Amino acid sequence: MTRIDRADIEQTGASQSFVPKSLTVMLKGRSLTFGFQNWLAGTFGVAILFSCFVVGISGSLVADDWSQINGPTRNGIVSDTELFRDWGSRKLQTAWSREIGQGNSGPVVVGDRLYIFHRPGKSYLLEALNKNTGALLWQRELPAGYTGGVDGDLGPKSVPIVSQGKIFLLGTEGNLFCVDTENGELKWQRELLKDFRAQPGYFGVGSSPIVVDGLLILNVGGRDASVVALDVNTGKEVWRTFDDDASYSSPIEVELGGIRCVVVVTRLNLIGIESLTGEVLFKTPFGKSGPTVNGAIPLLVKNDQGTFVFVSAAYGVGARWYRISPDMIETVWKNDTSFSSQYSTPIEFQGALFGTAGREDYGNGSYRCINPTDGKVLWEQDGFPVGHTFLVGEQLLVLDCKGGLHVLNASRDKFDQVYSGQLFSGDARSMPAISNGLLYARSNAVAGKGVLKCVVIGKSR
Repeated sequence: MTRIDRADIEQTGASQSFVPKSLTVMLKGRSLTFGFQNWLAGTFGVAILFSCFVVGISGSLVADDWSQINGPTRNGIVSDTELFRDWGSRKLQTAWSREIGQGNSGPVVVGDRLYIFHRPGKSYLLEALNKNTGALLWQRELPAGYTGGVDGDLGPKSVPIVSQGKIFLLGTEGNLFCVDTENGELKWQRELLKDFRAQPGYFGVGSSPIVVDGLLILNVGGRDASVVALDVNTGKEVWRTFDDDASYSSPIEVELGGIRCVVVVTRLNLIGIESLTGEVLFKTPFGKSGPTVNGAIPLLVKNDQGTFVFVSAAYGVGARWYRISPDMIETVWKNDTSFSSQYSTPIEFQGALFGTAGREDYGNGSYRCINPTDGKVLWEQDGFPVGHTFLVGEQLLVLDCKGGLHVLNASRDKFDQVYSGQLFSGDARSMPAISNGLLYARSNAVAGKGVLKCVVIGKSR
C-alpha cells in the first residue's frame, strides 16, 4: 500500500488531532467554501458548523439530487418522489426526449441540471441539460480511445459523479476526466490504465467512482493499485492499495465504529478500506475466475443485529450475506439459489430484499423477494427481465433491460404488480436517475443512436 499525505488537512499542536482547513458545500449547483483557520481549537467548532449544514442544507440536497449511481446513498432509495396512485388507468407521459449516442452511462441530476455522458461519434460528449425541458446548456467533447471488447457498444459504461462543482467521468478505455459543472471547462484528466498498470475488462472499464472526504475513489484494478484515491481538485494520487483486477461493481461508503470506509467488490474479492488512508480493514474472496464479471453494487444494511453487506453475482457465484466491523468480515450465509445477479442491485425494505436475479444473456430473469438473514426466498416471479429496482415510498419502480417500466407494491407476501408498460422499444440497460417525480432514462444505441427520456412518474414529495 502506498500513501501520500493530503494537502488539505493540518495537524493541531495541542490536541494532535486533524481538522479540515475548509468545508465545501454544494447548494443548488453552486460551490460554497468555508475556511476554518480562525476557528478555535479543533473539532468542536467544525462539528457544530458541519452539523448545521447537514441538518439545514444537505437534507434538501440529498432529496433533490441524484448525483451518482443508484441514488443519493447508492442504495436505490428515492426520498423526494411520490408515485402516481392511479397506475391502472395511466399512460406514461414523456416530458421531453433527446437523441444521444452510444453507451451505458446513466444520467445524473444536480439542482436544475441533468448531465449525460455518451458517444455520438469518434469522441465522447458530455452535455448539461435543463432537467425540466431538456434544453442544452453546454456541451464538452472529450477524447475516446475505446475500440471495442466483448460487446459492440463503444460508449462509456461508468455513471458520472458530481461533487464540489465538478463532474467526474470515466471512459471505457480508462481515461478519467474532471469537468467544471458550471461551464464545461476541463479541469484535469488522467489515463488510469497506463498510470496504474491496469488491464481493461471484457467490456472495457465500467465501475463508477465515489467521492468520500474530498477524495475520488476508483476501482482501477492496477498492480498494487486495485483501488486508488485521487485528490478531487488536482487528480493527484493520495493513496493506492490492494492487488486485484477491477470489476464492474461500484464502491459504497460505510461508517464502521466511527471510521469512514469504502466497501469495494474487485475482480475476485470483497474488501473494506479506510477512506482517508487506504488501509485495508478486511477482505474476503468473492467472485470466480474465468469468463465472469462482478457487476452488482454492494448493498449495506444496518439493523439491530449489526452491520451487514449483501453482494451477488451470476456465473455460478451466487449471493453472500456478510456481517462486517472495522476489522472483521464474517460470512453469515452463501449460496447460488437465493439470488444470482448479473449486474442489478436489490433494495432493502422492512427486512426484505427485492430485485431481479438471473442473466440477461440467458433470458432467465426472475423477480425475487428474499429474507437476507437466512437467504430464504419468500417469493419469486419467473420470466421477469433483469433490471434496476428503486424504492419509492412503499412501492418498487423497476426499469428492465428490455425497456419495460414496472410498479410493484413492496410486499413480503407476494408479487404484487400494479403497472407494467413499455418505456423504450429496445434495450435499456443503463441506470436511470429519479428526481422530483421525474424519471430520466436512456435506451441503448441502435445504429449508433439512442434516446434519453424524461418521463413523469409522480410528483415531488
